[in-house]
Amino acid sequence: MEAVTKAVEIDTKIAKTYEKVTSAQARIKNVMVYVRHAVGAWKSSDLNECVEFLARRELSMSPRNLTKANEWIDRAREAYADLESARQAFAEADNQYEGWSRFFLVPGGHIHSSMSCSSCNKNGSMTSFAWLPELSGLTEADAVAKHGSVLCSVCFPTAPVAWTVNKTSKAGV
Repeated sequence: MEAVTKAVEIDTKIAKTYEKVTSAQARIKNVMVYVRHAVGAWKSSDLNECVEFLARRELSMSPRNLTKANEWIDRAREAYADLESARQAFAEADNQYEGWSRFFLVPGGHIHSSMSCSSCNKNGSMTSFAWLPELSGLTEADAVAKHGSVLCSVCFPTAPVAWTVNKTSKAGV
């Protein structure tokens, strides 16, 4: 039981650093919308490309618009620096991980044992994960007994698969 307590404590700390990483990533995504708008580089997702695009057109921009574009670029640089700092903090915290079982909740309520399950991150879309550190260190048998069909059957082969009925969009069916 002591090993489970240690796993929960350490993974709780690691999960907090992971939340900072995802928060920084969301901030970058938001700021980059404004950067692209401010510099007129609608299709670019790279900050350096936006900076280069701005350099090519800054002479044709009004001073006010140029100032705004540079302000958004500065905010984006700050956001990227925050992300790097958060990633470093996560890596340092994650160095304490000793291989115990982990559990991650995804939208829809399914629980996975890792963020690299073959049923996640498909079609160019990243799956959002929420750590469940309070479950860290459980055996598969304990996890199945507690959560049953909520567990991913790819990650947890002994988990029961719930029967689902497809819903149709037709009225009255």
